[in-house]
Amino acid sequence: MKSVHDYYGGMNSDEDQKKISLTLLAKKMGCMPWQVKATYKEQLSSDNFTRVELKQTAQQWAMKKNEEGDVFGISPDNTSAAHLERWTLEYINENY
Repeated sequence: MKSVHDYYGGMNSDEDQKKISLTLLAKKMGCMPWQVKATYKEQLSSDNFTRVELKQTAQQWAMKKNEEGDVFGISPDNTSAAHLERWTLEYINENY
């Protein structure tokens, strides 16, 4: 069974790394990769977070993306946490 390091190991371009991160999120969320963003935003909506809580969540994802980047040896902007940070900020801008 491949580890996360194995998946990222052969992926040198930013786009490939972002696709792997998206695929890993899809697996965790139990949906297809093209559904991850909508599924995540639906979860944010159903949990009724306040704007302050959402901003805190985005900040936590920002810290996590740096950790993931270090662990996997990729750019922090290509990590799963980077996707989640970006989508959280989008959600805030769309709804508040």
